[in-house]
Amino acid sequence: MSSMTPSRLGRLLFVCAVAATIHGAARADDALVVTASDLVIAERGKAPKYDIVIPAKPTVWQRHAASELRKWTKELTGVELAICEGKG
Repeated sequence: MSSMTPSRLGRLLFVCAVAATIHGAARADDALVVTASDLVIAERGKAPKYDIVIPAKPTVWQRHAASELRKWTKELTGVELAICEGKG
């Protein structure tokens, strides 16, 4: 992915974020309602606030999206988010 531009990377992260569920809301069984400007998934030098939650039986694409979100979040911020499988 050496040709990944910041614009393409931003779109990829958005798609990954939409495909994965943020664990903080999943724990409470609440709907997660935020806008892009409200949500900070990770900040360099700070402990992660969220995990990435995928379904109990994720598709190949759901697992891939979660892995990509984790990979690029770490690449950009140094923060590694956990990937957790949710309830059935």
